[in-house]
Amino acid sequence: MISINTRGKVETLTPDQLVHVDYAYCRTVHAAQGWTAQEAIWAPGNNPGKEQTYVALSRAKTELEIVTTNRQGLGLSAERSRGQENAQDLVIIEPAFSAERDAELLVLQRDVKAWLKQDHPESPDPEMGKDLQWQVRYLSEQRSDLKVSCREQQQEFEEMEPERTLFNWGGERPEVIEAKRQLLEESKQQLGYVEGTWQQLQGQLQDWQKEMDVYQQWDKDPQTQLMREKVEQLQDPDVQERLQQLQLAYGLYANCVKVLNRFGVYEEGIRVFQGQRYRFESEGQHLRLFRQGDEQPIFQTMDMRQLGGILEVQQLDVRPDDYQQIGSGVRLLERQIRQSIQREGPSLVR
Repeated sequence: MISINTRGKVETLTPDQLVHVDYAYCRTVHAAQGWTAQEAIWAPGNNPGKEQTYVALSRAKTELEIVTTNRQGLGLSAERSRGQENAQDLVIIEPAFSAERDAELLVLQRDVKAWLKQDHPESPDPEMGKDLQWQVRYLSEQRSDLKVSCREQQQEFEEMEPERTLFNWGGERPEVIEAKRQLLEESKQQLGYVEGTWQQLQGQLQDWQKEMDVYQQWDKDPQTQLMREKVEQLQDPDVQERLQQLQLAYGLYANCVKVLNRFGVYEEGIRVFQGQRYRFESEGQHLRLFRQGDEQPIFQTMDMRQLGGILEVQQLDVRPDDYQQIGSGVRLLERQIRQSIQREGPSLVR
Protein backbone atom coordinates (compact mmCIF):
# COMPACT_ATOMS: atom_id res chain seq x y z
CA MET A 1 0.00 0.00 0.00
CA ILE A 2 1.17 3.55 -0.79
CA SER A 3 -0.14 6.67 0.98
CA ILE A 4 0.03 10.10 -0.68
CA ASN A 5 -0.54 13.24 1.38
CA THR A 6 -1.76 16.05 -0.85
CA ARG A 7 -3.34 19.30 0.36
CA GLY A 8 -3.91 17.77 3.79
CA LYS A 9 -5.77 14.81 2.36
CA VAL A 10 -4.31 11.31 2.47
CA GLU A 11 -4.92 9.01 -0.48
CA THR A 12 -4.10 5.30 -0.20
CA LEU A 13 -3.36 3.43 -3.42
CA THR A 14 -2.41 -0.13 -4.26
CA PRO A 15 0.44 -0.93 -6.70
CA ASP A 16 -2.14 -2.13 -9.23
CA GLN A 17 -3.80 1.29 -9.17
CA LEU A 18 -0.48 3.01 -9.85
CA VAL A 19 -0.12 1.28 -13.20
CA HIS A 20 -2.14 4.05 -14.83
CA VAL A 21 -0.43 6.90 -12.94
CA ASP A 22 2.33 8.97 -14.53
CA TYR A 23 4.19 12.21 -13.87
CA ALA A 24 2.22 15.38 -14.59
CA TYR A 25 4.89 17.92 -15.41
CA CYS A 26 2.57 19.62 -17.88
CA ARG A 27 -0.92 19.40 -19.31
CA THR A 28 -2.89 20.90 -22.17
CA VAL A 29 -5.03 23.98 -21.67
CA HIS A 30 -8.14 21.88 -22.35
CA ALA A 31 -7.16 19.40 -19.62
CA ALA A 32 -6.37 22.26 -17.24
CA GLN A 33 -9.93 23.68 -17.19
CA GLY A 34 -11.13 23.84 -13.60
CA TRP A 35 -7.59 23.33 -12.30
CA THR A 36 -5.60 26.01 -10.41
CA ALA A 37 -2.01 26.38 -9.25
CA GLN A 38 0.06 28.93 -7.39
CA GLU A 39 2.37 29.36 -10.37
CA ALA A 40 2.14 28.25 -13.99
CA ILE A 41 4.03 28.43 -17.27
CA TRP A 42 2.09 28.60 -20.53
CA ALA A 43 3.61 27.81 -23.92
CA PRO A 44 0.87 28.73 -26.43
CA GLY A 45 0.81 27.08 -29.83
CA ASN A 46 -0.26 28.66 -33.08
CA ASN A 47 -3.39 30.85 -32.84
CA PRO A 48 -4.72 29.75 -29.44
CA GLY A 49 -7.79 31.99 -29.72
CA LYS A 50 -9.70 34.02 -27.16
CA GLU A 51 -11.21 31.08 -25.25
CA GLN A 52 -7.99 29.08 -24.83
CA THR A 53 -6.09 32.23 -23.87
CA TYR A 54 -8.63 33.02 -21.15
CA VAL A 55 -8.35 29.51 -19.68
CA ALA A 56 -4.55 29.64 -19.70
CA LEU A 57 -4.37 33.10 -18.13
CA SER A 58 -6.74 32.20 -15.29
CA ARG A 59 -5.02 29.01 -14.04
CA ALA A 60 -2.33 30.62 -11.84
CA LYS A 61 -3.08 32.30 -8.53
CA THR A 62 0.14 34.29 -8.03
CA GLU A 63 2.36 34.15 -11.11
CA LEU A 64 2.05 33.17 -14.77
CA GLU A 65 4.94 33.04 -17.21
CA ILE A 66 4.21 32.99 -20.96
CA VAL A 67 6.79 31.49 -23.32
CA THR A 68 6.35 32.53 -26.95
CA THR A 69 8.48 33.52 -29.93
CA ASN A 70 5.76 35.72 -31.43
CA ARG A 71 4.30 38.23 -28.98
CA GLN A 72 2.65 40.18 -31.78
CA GLY A 73 0.95 37.09 -33.20
CA LEU A 74 -0.20 35.93 -29.76
CA GLY A 75 -1.80 39.31 -29.05
CA LEU A 76 -3.63 39.25 -32.37
CA SER A 77 -4.80 35.66 -31.90
CA ALA A 78 -6.14 36.37 -28.40
CA GLU A 79 -8.58 38.87 -29.93
CA ARG A 80 -10.34 36.25 -32.06
CA SER A 81 -12.88 33.69 -30.95
CA ARG A 82 -12.42 30.06 -31.99
CA GLY A 83 -15.46 28.81 -30.13
CA GLN A 84 -17.45 27.99 -33.30
CA GLU A 85 -14.71 26.07 -35.09
CA ASN A 86 -15.36 22.66 -36.58
CA ALA A 87 -12.95 19.99 -37.77
CA GLN A 88 -12.55 21.58 -41.18
CA ASP A 89 -11.51 24.85 -39.58
CA LEU A 90 -8.55 23.10 -37.98
CA VAL A 91 -7.01 22.28 -41.36
CA ILE A 92 -4.17 24.76 -41.70
CA ILE A 93 -4.40 26.69 -44.96
CA GLU A 94 -1.83 29.34 -45.65
CA PRO A 95 -3.81 32.61 -45.89
CA ALA A 96 -3.33 35.00 -48.75
CA PHE A 97 -2.50 37.70 -46.21
CA SER A 98 -1.07 36.81 -42.80
CA ALA A 99 -1.34 39.48 -40.12
CA GLU A 100 1.44 37.80 -38.16
CA ARG A 101 3.74 37.74 -41.18
CA ASP A 102 2.91 41.34 -42.06
CA ALA A 103 3.71 42.38 -38.48
CA GLU A 104 7.05 40.59 -38.70
CA LEU A 105 7.86 42.32 -41.99
CA LEU A 106 6.99 45.76 -40.63
CA VAL A 107 9.15 45.15 -37.55
CA LEU A 108 11.93 43.90 -39.82
CA GLN A 109 11.69 47.03 -41.97
CA ARG A 110 11.69 49.29 -38.91
CA ASP A 111 14.73 47.57 -37.36
CA VAL A 112 16.74 47.66 -40.59
CA LYS A 113 15.96 51.34 -41.22
CA ALA A 114 16.98 52.26 -37.67
CA TRP A 115 20.19 50.22 -37.97
CA LEU A 116 21.14 51.74 -41.32
CA LYS A 117 20.74 55.26 -39.89
CA GLN A 118 23.33 54.52 -37.22
CA ASP A 119 27.00 55.43 -37.70
CA HIS A 120 28.93 52.29 -38.61
CA PRO A 121 32.72 52.02 -39.00
CA GLU A 122 33.92 51.74 -42.57
CA SER A 123 36.47 49.15 -43.60
CA PRO A 124 39.90 50.74 -44.23
CA ASP A 125 41.42 50.08 -47.66
CA PRO A 126 43.34 46.75 -47.36
CA GLU A 127 45.67 47.76 -50.20
CA MET A 128 46.60 50.93 -48.32
CA GLY A 129 47.50 48.83 -45.28
CA LYS A 130 49.69 46.53 -47.37
CA ASP A 131 51.42 49.51 -49.00
CA LEU A 132 52.08 51.19 -45.63
CA GLN A 133 53.47 47.97 -44.18
CA TRP A 134 55.85 47.56 -47.14
CA GLN A 135 57.05 51.17 -46.96
CA VAL A 136 57.60 51.00 -43.20
CA ARG A 137 59.54 47.76 -43.54
CA TYR A 138 61.67 49.14 -46.42
CA LEU A 139 62.46 52.40 -44.59
CA SER A 140 63.22 50.50 -41.40
CA GLU A 141 65.89 48.53 -43.25
CA GLN A 142 67.26 51.74 -44.82
CA ARG A 143 67.30 53.38 -41.39
CA SER A 144 69.28 50.54 -39.89
CA ASP A 145 71.81 50.57 -42.77
CA LEU A 146 72.24 54.33 -42.57
CA LYS A 147 72.82 54.21 -38.81
CA VAL A 148 75.59 51.68 -39.30
CA SER A 149 77.08 53.73 -42.16
CA CYS A 150 76.99 56.94 -40.10
CA ARG A 151 78.73 55.25 -37.16
CA GLU A 152 81.46 53.88 -39.41
CA GLN A 153 81.97 57.24 -41.19
CA GLN A 154 82.02 59.06 -37.85
CA GLN A 155 84.64 56.66 -36.55
CA GLU A 156 86.75 56.99 -39.72
CA PHE A 157 86.50 60.79 -39.53
CA GLU A 158 87.61 60.82 -35.91
CA GLU A 159 90.54 58.49 -36.62
CA MET A 160 91.92 60.59 -39.53
CA GLU A 161 95.32 62.19 -39.11
CA PRO A 162 95.39 65.89 -38.26
CA GLU A 163 95.34 68.29 -41.17
CA ARG A 164 98.67 68.75 -42.95
CA THR A 165 100.43 72.02 -42.10
CA LEU A 166 103.89 73.57 -42.38
CA PHE A 167 104.72 71.99 -39.08
CA ASN A 168 102.95 68.63 -39.84
CA TRP A 169 103.98 67.42 -43.23
CA GLY A 170 102.72 63.92 -42.43
CA GLY A 171 99.11 65.06 -41.77
CA GLU A 172 96.03 64.46 -43.96
CA ARG A 173 95.39 66.75 -46.83
CA PRO A 174 92.63 69.35 -46.15
CA GLU A 175 90.56 68.36 -49.20
CA VAL A 176 90.40 64.74 -48.02
CA ILE A 177 89.28 65.79 -44.55
CA GLU A 178 86.63 68.12 -46.05
CA ALA A 179 85.37 65.35 -48.38
CA LYS A 180 85.04 62.97 -45.41
CA ARG A 181 83.21 65.62 -43.39
CA GLN A 182 80.78 66.40 -46.23
CA LEU A 183 80.14 62.70 -46.79
CA LEU A 184 79.35 62.27 -43.08
CA GLU A 185 76.99 65.28 -43.11
CA GLU A 186 75.17 63.99 -46.20
CA SER A 187 74.75 60.58 -44.58
CA LYS A 188 73.37 62.20 -41.40
CA GLN A 189 70.95 64.30 -43.45
CA GLN A 190 69.81 61.25 -45.36
CA LEU A 191 69.36 59.37 -42.09
CA GLY A 192 67.32 62.29 -40.69
CA TYR A 193 65.07 62.31 -43.74
CA VAL A 194 64.57 58.53 -43.64
CA GLU A 195 63.97 58.68 -39.87
CA GLY A 196 61.29 61.38 -40.25
CA THR A 197 59.57 59.63 -43.16
CA TRP A 198 59.67 56.30 -41.27
CA GLN A 199 58.06 57.86 -38.18
CA GLN A 200 55.36 59.54 -40.28
CA LEU A 201 54.48 56.31 -42.11
CA GLN A 202 54.66 54.35 -38.85
CA GLY A 203 52.02 56.70 -37.39
CA GLN A 204 49.81 56.32 -40.47
CA LEU A 205 50.12 52.54 -40.22
CA GLN A 206 49.16 52.61 -36.54
CA ASP A 207 46.11 54.77 -37.33
CA TRP A 208 45.14 52.41 -40.17
CA GLN A 209 45.52 49.41 -37.86
CA LYS A 210 43.33 51.05 -35.18
CA GLU A 211 40.59 51.69 -37.76
CA MET A 212 40.89 48.09 -38.95
CA ASP A 213 40.65 46.76 -35.37
CA VAL A 214 37.52 48.83 -34.72
CA TYR A 215 35.97 47.67 -37.99
CA GLN A 216 36.79 43.98 -37.44
CA GLN A 217 35.40 44.12 -33.90
CA TRP A 218 32.17 45.65 -35.23
CA ASP A 219 32.14 43.27 -38.22
CA LYS A 220 32.38 40.17 -35.99
CA ASP A 221 29.86 41.41 -33.43
CA PRO A 222 26.83 39.05 -33.25
CA GLN A 223 24.47 42.02 -33.49
CA THR A 224 26.13 43.11 -36.75
CA GLN A 225 25.80 39.60 -38.16
CA LEU A 226 22.14 39.50 -37.15
CA MET A 227 21.36 42.85 -38.74
CA ARG A 228 23.11 41.86 -41.96
CA GLU A 229 20.90 38.78 -42.12
CA LYS A 230 17.89 41.04 -41.62
CA VAL A 231 19.07 43.31 -44.44
CA GLU A 232 19.30 40.28 -46.73
CA GLN A 233 15.78 39.21 -45.70
CA LEU A 234 14.47 42.71 -46.39
CA GLN A 235 16.05 42.71 -49.86
CA ASP A 236 14.15 39.57 -50.87
CA PRO A 237 11.91 40.44 -53.87
CA ASP A 238 8.82 38.85 -52.30
CA VAL A 239 9.36 40.80 -49.08
CA GLN A 240 9.82 44.05 -50.99
CA GLU A 241 6.66 43.40 -53.00
CA ARG A 242 4.61 42.75 -49.85
CA LEU A 243 5.96 45.82 -48.07
CA GLN A 244 5.06 47.92 -51.10
CA GLN A 245 1.55 46.49 -50.96
CA LEU A 246 1.32 47.34 -47.26
CA GLN A 247 2.50 50.88 -47.93
CA LEU A 248 -0.21 51.33 -50.55
CA ALA A 249 -2.76 49.72 -48.21
CA TYR A 250 -1.90 52.08 -45.34
CA GLY A 251 -2.26 55.07 -47.66
CA LEU A 252 -5.55 53.77 -49.04
CA TYR A 253 -6.85 53.15 -45.53
CA ALA A 254 -6.04 56.74 -44.52
CA ASN A 255 -7.86 58.06 -47.57
CA CYS A 256 -10.92 55.89 -46.88
CA VAL A 257 -11.05 57.15 -43.30
CA LYS A 258 -10.93 60.76 -44.54
CA VAL A 259 -13.86 60.12 -46.88
CA LEU A 260 -15.94 58.42 -44.17
CA ASN A 261 -15.15 61.11 -41.59
CA ARG A 262 -16.33 63.79 -44.02
CA PHE A 263 -19.30 62.17 -45.74
CA GLY A 264 -20.12 58.98 -43.88
CA VAL A 265 -23.58 58.41 -42.34
CA TYR A 266 -24.62 55.67 -39.93
CA GLU A 267 -26.83 52.87 -41.19
CA GLU A 268 -27.61 50.20 -38.58
CA GLY A 269 -24.40 50.84 -36.68
CA ILE A 270 -22.21 50.95 -39.79
CA ARG A 271 -20.74 54.17 -41.07
CA VAL A 272 -21.31 54.26 -44.82
CA PHE A 273 -20.63 56.48 -47.78
CA GLN A 274 -21.94 55.53 -51.22
CA GLY A 275 -20.15 57.30 -54.02
CA GLN A 276 -20.56 57.00 -57.77
CA ARG A 277 -17.84 54.38 -58.14
CA TYR A 278 -17.11 53.12 -54.61
CA ARG A 279 -18.86 52.27 -51.38
CA PHE A 280 -17.03 52.88 -48.09
CA GLU A 281 -17.99 51.06 -44.87
CA SER A 282 -16.58 51.32 -41.37
CA GLU A 283 -17.68 49.21 -38.41
CA GLY A 284 -15.59 49.44 -35.25
CA GLN A 285 -12.06 48.44 -36.18
CA HIS A 286 -13.14 47.05 -39.56
CA LEU A 287 -13.08 48.99 -42.82
CA ARG A 288 -14.33 47.77 -46.20
CA LEU A 289 -14.18 49.26 -49.67
CA PHE A 290 -16.43 48.03 -52.49
CA ARG A 291 -16.22 48.79 -56.15
CA GLN A 292 -19.59 49.67 -57.67
CA GLY A 293 -21.40 46.47 -58.66
CA ASP A 294 -19.10 44.10 -56.71
CA GLU A 295 -20.50 42.02 -53.84
CA GLN A 296 -17.10 41.31 -52.32
CA PRO A 297 -14.90 44.11 -50.97
CA ILE A 298 -11.81 44.99 -52.94
CA PHE A 299 -10.17 46.27 -49.75
CA GLN A 300 -10.79 45.06 -46.21
CA THR A 301 -8.81 45.83 -43.06
CA MET A 302 -8.96 45.56 -39.29
CA ASP A 303 -7.09 48.31 -37.42
CA MET A 304 -5.42 46.74 -34.37
CA ARG A 305 -2.84 49.48 -33.84
CA GLN A 306 -4.45 50.88 -30.69
CA LEU A 307 -4.19 47.40 -29.17
CA GLY A 308 -0.52 47.08 -30.01
CA GLY A 309 -1.07 45.34 -33.34
CA ILE A 310 -0.96 46.51 -36.93
CA LEU A 311 -3.36 47.44 -39.68
CA GLU A 312 -4.37 43.94 -40.74
CA VAL A 313 -4.91 43.84 -44.49
CA GLN A 314 -7.41 41.02 -45.02
CA GLN A 315 -8.31 41.77 -48.64
CA LEU A 316 -6.40 43.80 -51.21
CA ASP A 317 -7.79 43.49 -54.73
CA VAL A 318 -7.24 47.11 -55.70
CA ARG A 319 -6.21 48.18 -59.19
CA PRO A 320 -3.89 51.11 -59.91
CA ASP A 321 -6.82 53.17 -61.21
CA ASP A 322 -8.63 52.61 -57.87
CA TYR A 323 -5.71 54.10 -55.94
CA GLN A 324 -5.60 57.00 -58.40
CA GLN A 325 -9.33 57.72 -58.32
CA ILE A 326 -9.64 57.64 -54.52
CA GLY A 327 -6.40 59.58 -54.03
CA SER A 328 -7.53 62.28 -56.46
CA GLY A 329 -10.90 62.51 -54.75
CA VAL A 330 -9.32 62.94 -51.32
CA ARG A 331 -6.90 65.61 -52.58
CA LEU A 332 -9.86 67.48 -54.10
CA LEU A 333 -11.74 67.15 -50.81
CA GLU A 334 -8.78 68.53 -48.81
CA ARG A 335 -8.42 71.43 -51.24
CA GLN A 336 -12.10 72.29 -50.87
CA ILE A 337 -11.81 72.18 -47.08
CA ARG A 338 -8.80 74.51 -47.13
CA GLN A 339 -10.61 76.94 -49.41
CA SER A 340 -13.67 76.83 -47.16
CA ILE A 341 -11.55 77.59 -44.11
CA GLN A 342 -9.87 80.47 -45.90
CA ARG A 343 -13.27 81.96 -46.86
CA GLU A 344 -15.30 81.33 -43.73
CA GLY A 345 -12.79 80.35 -41.06
CA PRO A 346 -12.65 77.01 -39.24
CA SER A 347 -15.91 75.51 -38.09
CA LEU A 348 -16.79 72.73 -35.69
CA VAL A 349 -19.77 71.80 -37.86
CA ARG A 350 -19.23 69.61 -40.90
